[in-house]
Amino acid sequence: MAEDSSAPDLSGKVLDVDELEVDIVILAKMPNALKQTASFLTRRGWPTHVFSNVSKMIEVIAERRPDIIMVSLNHPSPAVLKLPDVIVQTFNLICIGFVELNDPNSTNKLSSRKIRHKIFGTPSGPNISRGIRRILAEKYNIKLDDHRKDEVKKGKAKGNNGLVLQKSGQGVTDSNGVKVNVGAEESETANTKVVAETSEPAVEAQTPTEVEVEATTEVESPTSVADGPIANPNKKRVRLKELLGIEISDVASGNMYLGDSMDQNAEQPKPQAPGNGSEEDPSDLVGRLKKSLFGDGPEEVEDNSGMANLEKASGKALAKVCQKGEAGKKISKLVQVSKVGVFPVVSETMPGYLVVGMTANSQGFLKVCETSLQQSFNSMGVVAKVEPGFWIDIPEVQFDEWSMACASFTFKVENLGAEVGVAFFPSDRPLPKVQPISGEDMVSVAVADISTEEPVSFKAYIYLKENDKYYLYLRNGRQLQPEQKQRLEDKNISEFHMKAVDQENLRMFFAASHLKETIKAIQSNPEDDMGDDSDTANEAA
Repeated sequence: MAEDSSAPDLSGKVLDVDELEVDIVILAKMPNALKQTASFLTRRGWPTHVFSNVSKMIEVIAERRPDIIMVSLNHPSPAVLKLPDVIVQTFNLICIGFVELNDPNSTNKLSSRKIRHKIFGTPSGPNISRGIRRILAEKYNIKLDDHRKDEVKKGKAKGNNGLVLQKSGQGVTDSNGVKVNVGAEESETANTKVVAETSEPAVEAQTPTEVEVEATTEVESPTSVADGPIANPNKKRVRLKELLGIEISDVASGNMYLGDSMDQNAEQPKPQAPGNGSEEDPSDLVGRLKKSLFGDGPEEVEDNSGMANLEKASGKALAKVCQKGEAGKKISKLVQVSKVGVFPVVSETMPGYLVVGMTANSQGFLKVCETSLQQSFNSMGVVAKVEPGFWIDIPEVQFDEWSMACASFTFKVENLGAEVGVAFFPSDRPLPKVQPISGEDMVSVAVADISTEEPVSFKAYIYLKENDKYYLYLRNGRQLQPEQKQRLEDKNISEFHMKAVDQENLRMFFAASHLKETIKAIQSNPEDDMGDDSDTANEAA
């Protein structure tokens, strides 16, 4: 990555990114879905707060001046189009674009936006942590070596100046005999700090920096150590803004350097020295920013899109069905799921599957939910039909990671002392239609709708008009092969037929095929090659 020549150069300071306190503010469409991400970052000494209200976020930024703000391009507010430029030009903080959904439309939206810093992939704690560490290294000319800690523990590592670091009786030295600072009373492995000295000149950034962070399968739990040790609450951490010599009063007075625009082609305003010019009241500054973002219109525009109404109606329906547990009793958390309840949602504009994850499965619960869902859809004007629900087996997956990566929305509710996870997984085409055959106890479905990735749970027949007979083509448990599908297409056989009693199995097959594809997509994404700090972090903890 190109270095940012406009930022303070910290290469001459003793610095460990993992020991900095970095304040983070996130704007998201689905803040509840990012709670676990915020918790992950906060546990590692990076206090993180998530907002869905743009106005509230602006007020917090003006008052507290966080170090990093992350803006979700899935947020429905039109102000999001202007927000990155306004934030960066006014406060000169690091602004990062990301998306909450892992669908092609969201990814293309992020790719096409002219934003200096981007993090691609699932917005999980480990992925966001990796992306921010890289961005900090690029912004402040820190030579980040993510394999360093593990190598130092083994007795040999490369310093930030490319020299070899070796353990000695007096600490760690590089191959030229330059001593590298190591805390005397703390673990060398966990607290080794490298003086980032380099003879290479800073390279001026010419193009926006994009941090490619792929979705991972790491579990964000208190014992997860994928990206450095959990923060020691008894150890004082250095705040990034203190290290940079930034005073919050400079922000409140409007005297901050108007830094790099998100659009690299935009004309950059000249920096102002702190204390020069007339000071602006913080409330006036906030008012001016809101005016720039919202104009004379309302500050917050309610998202009345079909998907937003579907989410609200689903939340209302589940809240009506679920019951609180005993007061004071700990709520059982939903983490991994291997069986989920599924409601096919038939709609011309937003077809898909509404999924319910629970620690205990109950067909009776699904029936009550089905009635409540359709009532809520009708009362709130959601143009969609909820089909009867059923339970299906899926590959074991972390519910939060799965839903955050692939669902249009996700939320959790409590039911009798246990978490219930709800997520809507959209389909890019109408749900397959099962057509009854007049006068016969048979139904038909398009051959194109049968997945070649999943064994069928029914007997599939083909009908030959010449003989006026049905011939068994696939037995229950067999898998349609791609070459078989192609041969049927070449012979103009476009439909499979099955007995009417198999309709339920057919519906379950369609749902399982779709959901397993989404799980396969997130589990097949390669993890970033960031090194393995698990041993180091375990020793530090």
